[in-house]
Amino acid sequence: MDYLDRLLLRTSRSLRALHSMTEILSATLELSRRQAVALIFGSISVLYGAQGVFTPISFARNFGFPILSPPKTSDQEHLARSSAFVAATGGRTAALGLAIIVLALEGKTRAAGTVLASCSISGLVDTISCYNAGDSGSWIQHAIGTMVLGGLGMWLKNQA
Repeated sequence: MDYLDRLLLRTSRSLRALHSMTEILSATLELSRRQAVALIFGSISVLYGAQGVFTPISFARNFGFPILSPPKTSDQEHLARSSAFVAATGGRTAALGLAIIVLALEGKTRAAGTVLASCSISGLVDTISCYNAGDSGSWIQHAIGTMVLGGLGMWLKNQA
C-alpha cells in the first residue's frame, strides 16, 4: 500500500469517526448536526494550534516542513526563531478554532461555516507551499484537508 492509499484510508476512517462523534455530540449536548460539526472542527483547530504553540518542532514535522536541528551551537538562534514563527502560526490556528466553537455554541452555524470555508484559503497556500518545498508527499494531506474544510464550511454556510 503506497502513501496515497494509506492517506485515503486514514481520511475515510476519520470521516466515519467524525460522523459518529457528530451523532454523539448532537444527542448528548442537544446540538444540531451542524453545530456538532462546527464544534468538532473548531476543537480540532484549537488542539492543532496548541501543538504549534507548545511543541513547534513536532508541529512543523507533522505539517511537512521539519525544523532541522542546527549543525552548530551558534545556529541555536535559527532554531529559536523558526520555533517562534511556528508557535505564532499555531496561535492563529487556535484562535480561528475558538471562533468556530463560539459561533457554533451560539447557534450561528452559517457564520461558523464562513470561517471554516475561508480557512481553505490558508489550506490551499499550505498545499502549494508543501508541494513546492515540503517533505515528499506532504502536500497531499493538505490538499485533502483543504477539500474537507471547504466542503464542510460550505455545507454549514448553506443550511436551510
